Amino acid sequence: MSAFTTTMSYWLGEETGLVKARANEAWVETKPKQSTRMNAMWKEGRGLSPSLPDAQYFEFTIAEAPEGASMPVSIGLTDEKNFGAGWSFKGLSYGGNLSDGSSLLAQGFGPSLKQGDVVGLRAEMVERKNKRHDLEVYISVNGEGLGKAFSIDEFEVINVGPLYPTVGFSTGPAKVVIERKSAPSAEDLSRPSSSQTRESVHGAWVAPAASIVGEDTDELPPVVIKVVANEANLGVQAKVANSISSEVSLEAPHKSTGSPAISTKMMPPPKVLALEERVAEVITSIQNLELVDGQLKLSYGEGDSVHFEPYDAAHDPISAEQIKWMQRTDQ
Repeated sequence: MSAFTTTMSYWLGEETGLVKARANEAWVETKPKQSTRMNAMWKEGRGLSPSLPDAQYFEFTIAEAPEGASMPVSIGLTDEKNFGAGWSFKGLSYGGNLSDGSSLLAQGFGPSLKQGDVVGLRAEMVERKNKRHDLEVYISVNGEGLGKAFSIDEFEVINVGPLYPTVGFSTGPAKVVIERKSAPSAEDLSRPSSSQTRESVHGAWVAPAASIVGEDTDELPPVVIKVVANEANLGVQAKVANSISSEVSLEAPHKSTGSPAISTKMMPPPKVLALEERVAEVITSIQNLELVDGQLKLSYGEGDSVHFEPYDAAHDPISAEQIKWMQRTDQ
């Protein structure tokens, strides 16, 4: 490993030398030749541990990232033992999804990070009645709380040392600037309730699979779509097995402007594949998006429609039992 020194703190870089650093900035200059993760750890003080339990809060500014890249940067926490190069890195990571460094733990916890975003990470060891501590990690993006991402019970019996902030790059050129600040309350970083009335079609929405495929089945997951504003249009994103996206006109009526783009090429089971194909048909033949009694009415095809409820993308926080590399020492 290589160390990049500052006066009070320093970056610890993986041995590949792909990550560069100066002061509180870490960056990669080029896109790697093959799929990998390029990592750096920000070592400040003695880290976060049960003996140093008070809340710590860091802001990561994505100063540079390739336009249109899928999840180019992730931020998170790990200890020195589990910090490493490439996919050998083990930690608690957020880059849109939640992961353990190499394995997906929760999809769509928040937005994929892009240039200009500011990510807040609040981590604290909360003391229990038995004097042991639970690790609680909250995430925000651009001041909007995403809620509790990780909750690790009884940290003392997990085989993990003091935790430090980390950055992972999947492509380049990309740069992150880290800054420690006074910790906001956990409540300040909680996710807003989905019961709040939507004022636009923007945001995440959910509908049962039966409303898309026209049959009642408990085997298929609900369909979640996300409507996001771009410079010249609205993007409609959906995830079944593969990620599907389409574009609709910015002005009402919001009509589809082109064919879908599928970002991955998984081959799901037949019923899931049928649902995915139907979702692709729906979002590429949109005739309008409108709010009706607090729901999103998506009109498509020749007069058909689907009604979506507001979707709170909050997940239960990830626990130690879901993280393969975390092992309890009392079992």
